[in-house]
Amino acid sequence: MFWIFGVPGAALAVLIRLTVRESMRETRVVEEDGSLWSAIQRISALPGFPAIALAVDMTAVSGYGLGVWSPSFMIRVLGLSLVDAGLYLGLIGVFGGLGDVSIRYALLSSLIFCAVGAFAFSRAKDPYAQAVNAAARSVT
Repeated sequence: MFWIFGVPGAALAVLIRLTVRESMRETRVVEEDGSLWSAIQRISALPGFPAIALAVDMTAVSGYGLGVWSPSFMIRVLGLSLVDAGLYLGLIGVFGGLGDVSIRYALLSSLIFCAVGAFAFSRAKDPYAQAVNAAARSVT
């Protein structure tokens, strides 16, 4: 794969470096007072900051919500014991963390995540019927 993308990219980088001149940069004198408030104002003035902040907020809320809700879902809908649900979620967390550390483990963690999910769903008698029953119990 390197030969397809890496070598042409490196050749293009050398070609651009030899033929394109970098424009002169104007020097700016920035007077900062070094306070937290001025840093917040500068960051807030960036055009993409509100969208990025909203995306990070939504990701955090959904991630923490899923982490809190998953054990209850596995116990109520899939019929797992608390110990089994903790074991499966712990395995997902461990191998997901390994996937963060190295891209080599990302495939492994994805496969294990799928295997643990498939095993958990296979343990349930009828996950869809149990989901309906659990929803009906929560309403009444």
